[in-house]
Amino acid sequence: MSTIERPFHVLIYGATGYTGILISEYFAKHVAVSDPNIRWGIVGRDVDKMLGLIKYLVIRTNNEKLNKLKHFIVSQQDELVDIFKQTQVVINCVGPFFKYGEPVVEACIKAKTHYTDITGEPNYIRNILKYSEEARNNNIIIVPAAGFDSVPADMCVFLAQTRSKSPLSEVRLYVEPLTGGLSYGTINTFIESISKGPKRAPKEGEQKTKTIQKLVPHRASRTKDWVVPFNYTSDPYVVTLSARQANIKPFSYAQYLQVRGFFDMIFFMVVGFFLYLIVKIPGGGKFLLSLQKKGSGPSEQVRIKCRTGVQLFASNEEKDLIQVDFHGPESYTVTAIFASEVALTLVNDSNNCKPGVVTTAYGLGDHLMKRLRKNDKIRFAVVDVKHNAPPLE
Repeated sequence: MSTIERPFHVLIYGATGYTGILISEYFAKHVAVSDPNIRWGIVGRDVDKMLGLIKYLVIRTNNEKLNKLKHFIVSQQDELVDIFKQTQVVINCVGPFFKYGEPVVEACIKAKTHYTDITGEPNYIRNILKYSEEARNNNIIIVPAAGFDSVPADMCVFLAQTRSKSPLSEVRLYVEPLTGGLSYGTINTFIESISKGPKRAPKEGEQKTKTIQKLVPHRASRTKDWVVPFNYTSDPYVVTLSARQANIKPFSYAQYLQVRGFFDMIFFMVVGFFLYLIVKIPGGGKFLLSLQKKGSGPSEQVRIKCRTGVQLFASNEEKDLIQVDFHGPESYTVTAIFASEVALTLVNDSNNCKPGVVTTAYGLGDHLMKRLRKNDKIRFAVVDVKHNAPPLE
């Protein structure tokens, strides 16, 4: 990235969307206190929504100075390069990313600006890897999947690798029951991915780390909970990408979602199957979207009551069993934290991070973890190490 001082440290692109608003609020409330020298602004397409967001932030923070928050209105895609040249980092909140994300990555590389986003789409991440060499040549850092997908999984594996005295051989990750509901954008991405999304195009030698999934619901021996396969997020791909980028010895990886009981498990599988069928029917996706207001998502009251958590069990070649846990607020709230802290890591520590299209673990590693551990809303911890443990299921 250019060493010339730029007017802004961070610009939030797509700031008036559901998650974009949460990220903007995180900057207005928390970054203003923890990093008061950070200069940030917002970028969007609708001037009324942008001004409405600024008014909302003023009310939420009781800070009249935010009335002067710099905002950029984009009417054409080719305007992005000139706007992005004014900042060190862009947080992209505009999805579905396989549909809208690639031009933003291209604009950041042309502007010599670091990039991060909140995607959970593995095909999109796979697709933008083609920009890695150009990004490295320009010392640009591109960090996709900087939200609940896929920071907890990626950084938990990172901590297990750091703690292990020998290469990992097996990793199993269990996501605690998800509550709180979905945003319009998440539902839209799900629908677009199933109905129109690009098909997987694996690259030669891509899968250094094996994804081994028990494809049927079962009771997990480690957590004692009923679990269902949960490999439809970007987590498995990001974890395997981190292993490949770090050139570490391959290990097997599987990921599951915990459910509250046997009948909840059956309900989850049946509902998921019928939603999939509806989306595949012509017009089915539009029908599902019509049930939710554009730009909507879980209310603040709902988000306050909900929590997220991950339990990771990793065994190594010496038969040690390492448990790493993550706990944090509701998934959209924690996505705002993660994306913001990734962006701030790029602002403050980019010279110590790895350029190219990289994962949070490989590209930012300890520098990101140090920031995350200072945040009292979230917790990553190695909670147990057992020796001579039996193999993982």
